[in-house]
Amino acid sequence: MNHELYVAGASATSIVVRGQFTPGLFAPAWFRAAALIGDTGDVIRSITNTAADFSVADIDIYVTADTLQMSTKSPEEGQRLRDLAIGTLRELPGTPIAALGINRVIHASVTDLGAMHRIGDTLAPKGPWGEVLHSPGVRSIETWGVRDDGWKGRVGVTVEPSAHIRPGVYIGVNDHFALELETDLDPDRDFAFLGQDEDPEATTEKRLTALGILSMGWDETMDRADRVHARIMEFVS
Repeated sequence: MNHELYVAGASATSIVVRGQFTPGLFAPAWFRAAALIGDTGDVIRSITNTAADFSVADIDIYVTADTLQMSTKSPEEGQRLRDLAIGTLRELPGTPIAALGINRVIHASVTDLGAMHRIGDTLAPKGPWGEVLHSPGVRSIETWGVRDDGWKGRVGVTVEPSAHIRPGVYIGVNDHFALELETDLDPDRDFAFLGQDEDPEATTEKRLTALGILSMGWDETMDRADRVHARIMEFVS
């Protein structure tokens, strides 16, 4: 990836697991007892039976009854984030899991508003709006792609003006895994919209699938996000 294509601003990486969790179980002490973290600085915002919200070092952890989310805004902590998620799931052998999401977002600075509009005008041409909207501009674009790696799920990309860098653009890539093998050998884009189970069953077997994807597919997922970011920023020029 050519990092000279844009000036990177705020960025974040997150792992989101849908399943059945016990929020009150999760606390820095639990992670230390499992040898998943060392004596790092902790920030506990709230730990109750319904939600746990705290940080260990540069990793934020948020748990509810149906969601385990780990995230970091530090580019250097991506690998550690993945390792912590793997270790956590290994410590939860009887936990039913439904889906896995790996997310990369970036807020990229651009030289001026014209550069930002070139991205929007390329992704969403304004011709169709000419007779119904005055001076239209993109507020948000979300595009889904069918997975091409044999797994059910999709890859979603969201592009919109950045709320943190002005002028700037927000680019979010969501790698969504339904944690089941795709049986359709040639799924088309209709499948991304109509063929997905938005409420997949949570099973203990899917935990092993999630572990395999995090272990073996992490680099591919990160590379895809980098390529998406770089491709969109090419539209600036």
